[in-house]
Amino acid sequence: MGAGASASGLAASVSGSGAAELHDIVSKLPPDCRAKVASALAEVGAWDLSAIPTEVLEQELARRQRGKAGEASGEAATGDPVRLTAKVKELLNVIDVDKDGLMSKAEVAKWLEKLDFSHDVESLVNEMDANGDGTIQENELEQFVASHFLASDVSGYGDSNVSAQISGTADADGAVESKGPYSGITVIDLTRVLAGPYCTKMLASHGARVVKVEVPVRGDDSRFFGPFVNDDSVYFQAVNSGKESIALNLKDEEDKAILEQLLEKADMLVENYRPGVLDRLGFGWEVLHKRYPNLILVSISGYGQDGPYWERPAYDAVVQGEGGIISITGYPNTGPTRVGASIGDIGAGLYAALGAQAALFHRAKTGEATRVDVSMLDCQVALLNVEIASFLATGKVPTKRGSQHPSIAPFQAFSTKDVDMMIAGGNDALFRKIAQVLGHPEWAAAEMFKTNQARMKHLDALVAEMTSVLTTQSAEHWIAAL
Repeated sequence: MGAGASASGLAASVSGSGAAELHDIVSKLPPDCRAKVASALAEVGAWDLSAIPTEVLEQELARRQRGKAGEASGEAATGDPVRLTAKVKELLNVIDVDKDGLMSKAEVAKWLEKLDFSHDVESLVNEMDANGDGTIQENELEQFVASHFLASDVSGYGDSNVSAQISGTADADGAVESKGPYSGITVIDLTRVLAGPYCTKMLASHGARVVKVEVPVRGDDSRFFGPFVNDDSVYFQAVNSGKESIALNLKDEEDKAILEQLLEKADMLVENYRPGVLDRLGFGWEVLHKRYPNLILVSISGYGQDGPYWERPAYDAVVQGEGGIISITGYPNTGPTRVGASIGDIGAGLYAALGAQAALFHRAKTGEATRVDVSMLDCQVALLNVEIASFLATGKVPTKRGSQHPSIAPFQAFSTKDVDMMIAGGNDALFRKIAQVLGHPEWAAAEMFKTNQARMKHLDALVAEMTSVLTTQSAEHWIAAL
């Protein structure tokens, strides 16, 4: 097989793989990288990917595509790079339960169903049974692998839109040359779903090199959250752009060794496992700090690494409820109302990014790497600092006020002739300007509206006066005037 070998030729040459490993490898390969795999195999004269030096795989497969479609190279950014570390071996032995060189339709169908393959399984096994005798031979299966795995992306993988969004260039090893305050910082990302990925996205957006580690086959759960564009999850893309990708099974010793190699050159590890999981995997803080004294560890969990609730799992809606923000969100006649954005997760992600920055600053000043422990519930409480301080000072429990601010007026949504609009008069000077635009400068001199304290006391009257004027014109008119 020469440098121009096709993807089909590659599949026919590979002797096999565990079903999960093969699915994870081939489903994420962008089309241009598939041809490079064939070239790399030919160069080293090996048909088993495990025989290819790691540096060859890095150069050929972890090269992040850059630029726009139609550039001089003719190559568009077509997919998230994957560094091949799983060994391709024993696919036929996995499926061929009887070890007789033949597989029944049932055996192959069972394998496909485990992979959550997005095609009609019955039609595929009938297609492979070229002889129509109810069995599938080795060459028939190899042809199937070539045409259905290496010739097209598998549903749920291939983050073409993510890579296309990322600007910049790649160095010889495929790493992104980023600009920003975190340029030169390498982050290993063991997070999933939202809180953790949001934190690492913030780091990547400011120049850090972030290597996202996902579980083989399925990947991050958020890959399956809608909406979808071209079978790609917009949810996943929104919080994972700007990152590199690798799939590792951290219960497998060989894959754990790969993670250890990554950690040797990393500045930071970010994880959002439940407390105790990282320790059970052999990567607890004590172990990491002894082995990699320069490594910062950022841990995000529901309730922190210790305390009475440390073992509990947590979700955004749960910590919004426990933190109390749903009790002040919505209108007086509504029940508990979740904040529209996932503030439980996003708040934790933002605080984790801030903690990561503080840890980097601390390391730069003292030479000491530290652990950052971020609790989702703690972050929710911290976001309510004004409300909590108000309660402690006055004894009054904050209530739902709809779009109104609890301390400033006017500061809420108002009706106009067509649609509602927000008006925020944050101080007395701004209110005087608002009154002038609305044609009632006398409001600013009236005792009941002269100061913010007075306006809050007579809020209903103020809203009625302003609404009577605002509803005479469109929102567009008032926005231009204000």
